[in-house]
Amino acid sequence: MSIKLTFDKQEFEQQITKIRKNWEFDAKFYKDVANVILQDTKKRIKTTKVDPEGVAWKPWAEGTRKAREKKGTAALGLLFDSGALHNSFNYVIKKNGFELVSKSPYMAYLHSGTDHMPARKILGISKEAIADIKKIIELKFGR
Repeated sequence: MSIKLTFDKQEFEQQITKIRKNWEFDAKFYKDVANVILQDTKKRIKTTKVDPEGVAWKPWAEGTRKAREKKGTAALGLLFDSGALHNSFNYVIKKNGFELVSKSPYMAYLHSGTDHMPARKILGISKEAIADIKKIIELKFGR
């Protein structure tokens, strides 16, 4: 099971009203924006351990904590063990947007939670990423 986060031209039109009416998006624009979101997602997994709104993820269950300590990977923190989840993310540029995708079979369970594990929201756009995307838009289209 996996989750796919999709961004397209219509979503940007609704969210970004400062852009000129007759723009032309190109692959470089989508790539630049997609890369901001990709790096934001990877940073969340590897270092910040917070959801896109900045709320800290719930800690491990006691059994998980003990298992990670025994394995010697507890210091890497939540959702980072071998790096498989972190490295599973990429983006695909489309004609009218892009998709952030994960090849991890368990990403959806981590993101949404299960009956025995709290959700740890991975997908989304942080305030920092929004600020970086605004800069990309300003560079491309002006203020």
